[in-house]
Amino acid sequence: MNYGSIKRGLKWATLSYSHIFHKHYNHLFMTTQTIKLLGELSADVAKKYAQEWYNASPQKLANAFYRVNLDKGELYKVAAFQLPQPETLLLINSPETETLNITMGMMYNKWVPMLQGQKQDTSQAKSMFENCFLPEVLEETPVLGKNNYTATVDFNLHLISPEFANIYVDKWKKLTYGRMAQAFHNAQESKRGEVKKRVRFYHFGEEVVKELKAMQPEKLTVFMGCGDAESRQHPFAFRPVIKATRKHTNVLFDFAQPCPPYCF
Repeated sequence: MNYGSIKRGLKWATLSYSHIFHKHYNHLFMTTQTIKLLGELSADVAKKYAQEWYNASPQKLANAFYRVNLDKGELYKVAAFQLPQPETLLLINSPETETLNITMGMMYNKWVPMLQGQKQDTSQAKSMFENCFLPEVLEETPVLGKNNYTATVDFNLHLISPEFANIYVDKWKKLTYGRMAQAFHNAQESKRGEVKKRVRFYHFGEEVVKELKAMQPEKLTVFMGCGDAESRQHPFAFRPVIKATRKHTNVLFDFAQPCPPYCF
C-alpha cells in the first residue's frame, strides 16, 4: 500500500473537511433564530451523516479513520472524540434523553460518532435523528483514568473497569488498515457466507443516562475500542467506550447493544 499517496490525499481531505466544517457551523450558528451550540446537529444533517456512513465503500470506511495533524505534519488514526461541557449538559439534561446512542456517521469522508439522546419509546419521535451532538476529534488520546465515581444505580450492566476498557482501546490502536472496515461489519454473517451488515449505532440503556443525570459530567469522551465479535448478540469487533468526567471523578461505560441486531 502506498502510504505516501494516502497521506497526501488525507491531508487534502482534512484541509477540505476543516474548511467546510467551520463554514457550515459558523453559518448555522449565525443564522438560526434559536441559537445552537457548535456541536448540536439538526435532524436533517444527522440523517445525512448517517446515510453517508452506511453507503460508503469499505475502502472509504478504512480511510475515514485517518487524519493529519497539521502542526506535526503526521498521519494518525483517530482514537478518541470529546463532547465539551455545554453540549454534554444539554444532551444529558434534555427531556428527550432517556437512553443514549453512539450513531455512526461520516462527514466529508471522515468518520464521526454522533451522540444521541432518545426516549425509550421512539414510536412518537418526529425523526430518528433528533437530539444529536457531534463531539470533537482529539489528536492526542487522553488517559482512561480511574473509575472512581460512586454509582447511584444499584445494578448497571454498562459499567466497565479501566483495565478491561484499556484492552479494547489498545486493540483498536493495533488494528491494521486492512482490517479497519471489517470491524464494523457482521463477522457472524461473514462466516456463514451471507451479505455482511454494517453497524448503524450502539445503544446504552437507561441505567447509563440515570448515572449521567446524577453525575452532571463536564465532558463525555468516546474512546475507540476493538474486541472479539462474540456472538449473534454482538457480531461486531468495534466496541466504543464512553468516559464521563466531572473534575477528578470518572466513570466508564461499555457493553452497548449494537444495531443490528438491536434496532429500535
